[in-house]
Amino acid sequence: MAQRSDSSSKAKADERDAAPERRRSLRTGLLQPARLVWFGGLSDCLICDLSPEGAGLRFPEGLPSGPEEGEAASLEIPGMGRLACRVAWRREDMLGLGFRDSPAEVFRVLGGLGSSYREVS
Repeated sequence: MAQRSDSSSKAKADERDAAPERRRSLRTGLLQPARLVWFGGLSDCLICDLSPEGAGLRFPEGLPSGPEEGEAASLEIPGMGRLACRVAWRREDMLGLGFRDSPAEVFRVLGGLGSSYREVS
């Protein structure tokens, strides 16, 4: 039975990898220290990719037990500011966020992080 679930997990991973890109904007790769804060917890992380709509976070100490998919949180970037967000997905040591703030506010807070990151209207 264990082989069946391993095969099933691999098939799902292959489907994700082969799925067409659904993001509206290109993401900028970077490694920016940050902190994710949610009701009942906080965890240090690294922003590993960024767009006006969201970010991918990596957790070097391992993915925290919260927040869950769909849960509201805040992304704090030292010396830059804080953005409201919602958890879009979780897997292994990564978590994806969708920003809840306006694109103008996201640009105000994060605009200097990536050379290809620019304001959208």
